[in-house]
Amino acid sequence: MTTKEFIERIADGTYSKNDVIIQSAQFPDKEDLLWDLKLADVTCLESTGKPQVTDEAQIVRISNAISWLSEMYEKDSPGEAEATTEPDKTNTYTIPNEIANSDLAMELLKKCQEAELLDENYQPKQGTTNWQQKEIASIIMWLCDIYTTPKWMPFEILWNRRNIDKVKEGTSSAFNKRKKKIYEIFETYIAEKNNAIKGNNHIKL
Repeated sequence: MTTKEFIERIADGTYSKNDVIIQSAQFPDKEDLLWDLKLADVTCLESTGKPQVTDEAQIVRISNAISWLSEMYEKDSPGEAEATTEPDKTNTYTIPNEIANSDLAMELLKKCQEAELLDENYQPKQGTTNWQQKEIASIIMWLCDIYTTPKWMPFEILWNRRNIDKVKEGTSSAFNKRKKKIYEIFETYIAEKNNAIKGNNHIKL
């Protein structure tokens, strides 16, 4: 079963919660699976490009699946998703080559500066939450085809922090507002990349 088929069966109500959990086990990369689910959800909620899901019930089913699988597969965070990490006060920072050599990555970081999430040195501002940092890193790496081992290395170097992978999503209304702000920054770029993706990698329900 492809990721596309899995998401379609969630959206149309074929899968119950138990089915979603059982069937998700066949996908080796749970982080990629969650990301694909979030893209299907985000493109509708944020009106990014052509909506991939148009029915309200489908949106709810996908959102529920994201919550169920996040609880199972995302590691515990050393702090709350809505908590912030104290900015590095050493004034030492390095922009890794994976980011510095990508015009698009630098453009996206500047967008985050304009949104008051990053400072003049591309460091998270005091009010930028752990989850927002993780999502900025995740989206930029996906949009710019940055693949490293460990996955989060470029942004952990840039921000002089660790354990980005352990940050979980929050559930409060404040968290949802912060989540919306992140996707508003990147919505045009996500739409353009989705339109460029062909075959099974393009989630279209």
